[in-house]
Amino acid sequence: MGFFDFIPYSRNLRCGFVLIPICIILGFVSIILRTILLISRVATYYYVYSTEQEFYVIECTIDVCLDVFGTFTDICLVFGAVTKRAKFIEIYLFLILLVIIFFLTSHFGSSPQSVIFFVVYIVFKFCCFMCAHSLNEYWKEESQNHMELD
Repeated sequence: MGFFDFIPYSRNLRCGFVLIPICIILGFVSIILRTILLISRVATYYYVYSTEQEFYVIECTIDVCLDVFGTFTDICLVFGAVTKRAKFIEIYLFLILLVIIFFLTSHFGSSPQSVIFFVVYIVFKFCCFMCAHSLNEYWKEESQNHMELD
């Protein structure tokens, strides 16, 4: 029994879309959005690193590491869905859970824009997580049915 087996899943989304293309699209959208976010924050990072304010340097370094880690998880999702390898989807599930937990604990600001970004990000990542989880459980069920037929 796996770590995520207690979470409900669906073979198809309610619209009738198949999960593999949805996971690929969500992975690419996430990579693009994360890249745009990194590019938009380059000026801030440059300013912080040039002034060498210790607290902000540490915070920005953590942000950059989290973004690189998040990009790696999105690449795992896309690669796992394209090659139909459940191991990469399982890696994605564990890593994105860590990214979400870290984001929940460290990126909550007080401005309204920050709260809106926070909610949108969490909802988007939750959708990515649920699609990847559903795909993984579907593949597990499919392999069990195939083993029973043999």
